[in-house]
Amino acid sequence: MVGRTPEYLSKKIQGPEMKLIVLFILAVPFATLAFAGATVVVGSAVHNISATGPHGLTEAVYNYSSAANTNGSAFAGMNATSQWYLVTLALAMLIGRFFTIIPVLAIGGSMVRKRTVRQSAGTFKTDTPLFLGLLLAVTVIVGALTYFAVLALGPAVEHLTGHF
Repeated sequence: MVGRTPEYLSKKIQGPEMKLIVLFILAVPFATLAFAGATVVVGSAVHNISATGPHGLTEAVYNYSSAANTNGSAFAGMNATSQWYLVTLALAMLIGRFFTIIPVLAIGGSMVRKRTVRQSAGTFKTDTPLFLGLLLAVTVIVGALTYFAVLALGPAVEHLTGHF
């Protein structure tokens, strides 16, 4: 958006808010992918994965994604009772809960302190189908770029090789 600052609720969204939004968006994928990647590399953690190959990666990613997204369910056959899993799943839960709450509260506090601005010809309204379409497109693109590599290495390889 060259030439205009985005607004929400008649308040300008500026650089500090955008940095907090990026932190919010990347917290859960970072916890999920970093811990799952470490799990498939650390020897003691690999022994607790019931399947080998691409399905084992899928198990690890599912467990950490579930923990970081505050669900906490485990993939079938995963033995999450080792010291590695107890610590890393707890850290994934903490990151998923608190490292998303903190930026949102900071954004809210920042927005409360800002003054309202009048609507102008450059205001991009948030109650239009164009905004909804752009929001959905950005959400799908960010989600796809974040998890595409894991989907390609896990379920896609598993399907193509017939290795279940």
